[in-house]
Amino acid sequence: MLDLIDRSSVVHTQEHTETYTIPEFQKLVLDGKITDRTATAKLVIGGFVNDSYHIYIDRMLVTRSTGVITYRGILRLYRMEDLQIQVTYKAQRFFTREEYKRNSKDKKDKRKRGKRS
Repeated sequence: MLDLIDRSSVVHTQEHTETYTIPEFQKLVLDGKITDRTATAKLVIGGFVNDSYHIYIDRMLVTRSTGVITYRGILRLYRMEDLQIQVTYKAQRFFTREEYKRNSKDKKDKRKRGKRS
């Protein structure tokens, strides 16, 4: 029988935005604290968000409507002091302990059923 989950006990993180310098952003990406799954990144030039550049965090790649551009290419166009990265952390939902246990049990049951056939 399907039992209902009390949704009030589910833990959520709220979406929020932080702005980092290029070296700070690179350190967080290399440490694995920022990924495409957890956040989106936009280039801030001279204090204004520039939507013509798209940052792929996991691939460490920046694209523009004209094609791929490197960090060096961006630094040739702008001074380091004018550049920042705006990171919007995505809202995430974490399983409650009960949900986690139930999911683990369901996975084990599926594996057992698969071995029988």
